[in-house]
Amino acid sequence: MMEPAMALWPAALGWNDSSSGHDAPRIHSGSWQTACPWNSSRTSTNTGVAPRSKFKRLLVAPRHIRDGLVERVERQVERQQRTGDGYVAVKVNSLVDEGTIDALYRASQAGVRVDVWVRGICAIRPGVPGLSETIRVHSVLGRFLEHSRAFVFGNDGDPIVYIGSADMMHRNLDRRVEALVRVTEPAHVNELISLFELA
Repeated sequence: MMEPAMALWPAALGWNDSSSGHDAPRIHSGSWQTACPWNSSRTSTNTGVAPRSKFKRLLVAPRHIRDGLVERVERQVERQQRTGDGYVAVKVNSLVDEGTIDALYRASQAGVRVDVWVRGICAIRPGVPGLSETIRVHSVLGRFLEHSRAFVFGNDGDPIVYIGSADMMHRNLDRRVEALVRVTEPAHVNELISLFELA
C-alpha cells in the first residue's frame, strides 16, 4: 500500500511548448519523464525562485543545473584519465552559456569525446586544435519543431541520462526555475540513447 504522503506528490517533468510562439510548427516532438517524487524530491518548484533543496534525481535552476552539469562533465574528464572512454552528449535548442562551454572545452582537451546536437544558437567551436578537437556539433534541422533537451554521460556501459526543460542559456540557468531529471528506468535510458544514435 502506498504511503499517503507519497500519493500527494505526482509529477511529470518536461518542457513548455507555449514559449515557441504562434508562428511555430503545429507538431512538436519531445521527451517526458513521469517522476516518482519519493525518488526525486518533495519540494514544489513550479514558480518563483527555486528553494534551497536537496534532490536525489533533479538538477534545478537557478541554483543547481549549471554546477551539476559541469560537475558531471568533470567526472568524464576523470574517467578519461582512468579508462580512456569519457563521453558526453548534449541535445538542446541553444548552447551559449560560457560556464558549460568552458567545461566542454576542458573535457575535449583531456580527450573526452563530446557530441552536441543543437537546433538553434550554438557558440561552441568544434574541431579547433588544442581546444575542441574531440567535439562534434550536429545541427538539428527538419520539418518539425524539435524541442527535447537531453544529456548523456558515459558510465561503464550504463549511461547516466538526464532530460528536462533547460537550454544552456543565461535566461534558463540564472533567471528561471528549470529542471533536469535523471532517467533511471533501463528501457527509457536505452530508448533515449537510440534516439541519439539515429541523429
